[in-house]
Amino acid sequence: MSRFKQYFYSPYTPQQINDFFCSYMQGQGFELTNKDGEACWKKGMGLLTAPQFIKLYQQNGAYVLEGWLKFALLPIVYVGEMGTDGFIGAIPKAMLRDRLNNILASLKAQYVQPQMGGPNTPYMQPTQQNANGNSPQNFQQK
Repeated sequence: MSRFKQYFYSPYTPQQINDFFCSYMQGQGFELTNKDGEACWKKGMGLLTAPQFIKLYQQNGAYVLEGWLKFALLPIVYVGEMGTDGFIGAIPKAMLRDRLNNILASLKAQYVQPQMGGPNTPYMQPTQQNANGNSPQNFQQK
């Protein structure tokens, strides 16, 4: 199973998003770490539940929120990642899914879908429009 990944726009400034996200993650007991060459937030050691990882970054004018659990073959021997879907590890997945949904709701996320294309093709297409029928003003596409 792959990690949870959601592309979205937000009406907030990058500074506001960063301030909220860092404050939220610290308040939830996560620590900033570097895992396998990528900066992300981690919670848990994996003794009772799988460690949770959350990452937020910008890509081509949209934000990307990722979340995953490490899959343990033996205690503290991790062999892969799990997203938030599926039955295996249902309780830790539900906990992670709730956190991800809280982040998206707090940032007033407007979901977008990745679009394949050449270098001149916009990378993201909005799946939800604001009240006047346009994309959010901070992220107008060319």
